[in-house]
Amino acid sequence: MLLRSAARRLPAAVRKAVGHRAEALAGRIRALAPEWEPPWDITDIGDDRFDEISSALVDEPCPLLDEQGACLVYESRPMVCRWMGLGMVTREGESIANACPIQDQFPAYAALPPQPFDLADFGDLETPCLEDAAEALLGSPELATFETTIAFALDSLRLRQSP
Repeated sequence: MLLRSAARRLPAAVRKAVGHRAEALAGRIRALAPEWEPPWDITDIGDDRFDEISSALVDEPCPLLDEQGACLVYESRPMVCRWMGLGMVTREGESIANACPIQDQFPAYAALPPQPFDLADFGDLETPCLEDAAEALLGSPELATFETTIAFALDSLRLRQSP
């Protein structure tokens, strides 16, 4: 919901350009995975298949990055973007590795120690938010585990048709 709101607040010309980039990337995903159908839930194709698609598109920039590589909706970026970067360690001592795909370009950043993160408390806060979002966007709180790509989420907004 944050992404939807942020994308709609972009200036019209920027919103339209983002929409075109999202449409193009969604088309590339559909070409790679013709078996994947709307509503484009990652669960429908499985994590392994999704990882294959992601690997094939690793050099494709996010539709929300501008020409300099800055995020156009940084303050409202999706959780997947927020998780990238520093490694984390839970209160229970579980390590959550840094999964940033461009980390090798920033060796000093990659060398930073994992940061404390209370995953259990986060989950307790996140669950009702996901249920509310699933109700608002998909019509049912039972769809709270729905995950899709940024390209498909943006493409569904039809931003390229914005005035």
